[in-house]
Amino acid sequence: KKAWMTEFGNRQKWAARMKPLLHRIPTQVLRIGFQELSKCPDGFILWSTAAKALLKALLLAPFRRNPS
Repeated sequence: KKAWMTEFGNRQKWAARMKPLLHRIPTQVLRIGFQELSKCPDGFILWSTAAKALLKALLLAPFRRNPS
């Protein structure tokens, strides 16, 4: 149990804390963010790339009339 908590416990705690916050993000922002991330080549996406895509989506969302 200790080894599992060491390996996965912190990830589970972090995910549990983030889940309520993610549900507050508007759908339009998530769509724009995923569109930005879909432009990345297949493979590993860095956290910094994901953060930039979400920030860009947060900035663009109020100006988009219809999400596409």
